[in-house]
Amino acid sequence: MATYYSDLMATEEQPRYDTLGLQQRTASYSFSVSASNGDVIQVCRIPHGSEITSIVVQGANADGAANYNMGDSGSANRHGSATVSATRVRTTLAMVPYTVSISDDVATRYYTLLATVAGIASATLGNSVTFIVQYAHNR
Repeated sequence: MATYYSDLMATEEQPRYDTLGLQQRTASYSFSVSASNGDVIQVCRIPHGSEITSIVVQGANADGAANYNMGDSGSANRHGSATVSATRVRTTLAMVPYTVSISDDVATRYYTLLATVAGIASATLGNSVTFIVQYAHNR
């Protein structure tokens, strides 16, 4: 199992709390090595108190289907799973909105969204996946 970082995680600092209303984060990852089951992509950080309302997974895996579980370190499948393939390029997760709640004792007051590879036929060089996450921050 390997851990990879989306383009957003590679450059992102702790998320801002002073931005109210619906926010959208778009993060992408292109495989530079073949992926395997159990690999994790760190997608993005979402601030404490936000309500995740939508997660869309899009991309193309020309070599076959790739299934991603969307969740966190406590529950890899907290938000459900999504499949992308050569013919199915966009999946919107049917999920219940989830409110991010981080303890006051923790210095980093954000939630890291993870995508875990749950099933993959092959992910060769150049295959990529994009995650579109919407959340509302009203505090």
